Amino acid sequence: MKKLEQTEFEKKILDQFMSGKNLFGKDGAFAPMLKNVIEKSP
Repeated sequence: MKKLEQTEFEKKILDQFMSGKNLFGKDGAFAPMLKNVIEKSP
């Protein structure tokens, strides 16, 4: 993850957390990261 991507990712997490939104699930901040991990697993 590049520095700019990490900063944007952290901002999205903080925004969702502060507004009470779910960080997991289809539209959660962690969704793309979890999808990537699952697709790379054997």
